[in-house]
Amino acid sequence: MIEPRAGSVITNIPLGGKPEYGASSGDGKVYANLTDTSEVVEIDANAATVARRWSTAPCKQPVAMAIDIAHHRLFSGCRSGVMAVSDYQAGKVVATAPIGTGVDGVGFDAASGNAFSANADGTLTVIHQGAPDQYNVIQTVQTAPGARNMGLDPTNHRVFIVSAKFGPAPPGANRGRGAVLPGSFTLMVIERD
Repeated sequence: MIEPRAGSVITNIPLGGKPEYGASSGDGKVYANLTDTSEVVEIDANAATVARRWSTAPCKQPVAMAIDIAHHRLFSGCRSGVMAVSDYQAGKVVATAPIGTGVDGVGFDAASGNAFSANADGTLTVIHQGAPDQYNVIQTVQTAPGARNMGLDPTNHRVFIVSAKFGPAPPGANRGRGAVLPGSFTLMVIERD
C-alpha cells in the first residue's frame, strides 16, 4: 500500500501467490488474480489485510481482470482458455465462458453488458451478460497475432487493442520473443456497427 501524496510505502500485504491484474469495487475492497495458485484474493484496503480468497477453477492461471460493480461480478481472463465470472460477494465462480488463447486483457462494458477478452491468438472474444450468472460468447473478432492488451472506453464503448510484429527470439531463450520490429506497432479500434 502506498500513501499517494507522499509517494511512500505504508505496508506490504502478503497475498500468498503471484498477483496479476486487480480491480477495486469502490467500497474499500480490492480484488486481484493470483496466477500461480489460480485464485482471486480479496484485499481489505482499510485493514491492509487479505480478507478471503477463492478458486477460479476450472479457470487456470487467471491474469486479466475486469469488474461489474452493479452486479458484484469479477471477470478473470485465464491462460487456460476460459473466462471465469465470480460473484465477489459470495466469493465463488458462478459462470465460465470459452475465450481465445494467450489472454492478457479483459474489460466489461456495463452499458452493453458485454465482457471482452483480448487474446494473443489474434482474437477478441465478446461475451454477453444475459443475467448476472448467465454468459455466452456472441462474437469472436479477428484482430492480429499477439494483440492481447486492451483498453475499453465506457463513454463510447470502443475497445482499443495494440499489437506489433516481433523478430526472432534470442538464441538460447527458453521462451519469449525477439525485439519489436520498427514501424510495426498497430493500434486497433473496435466498435459496434
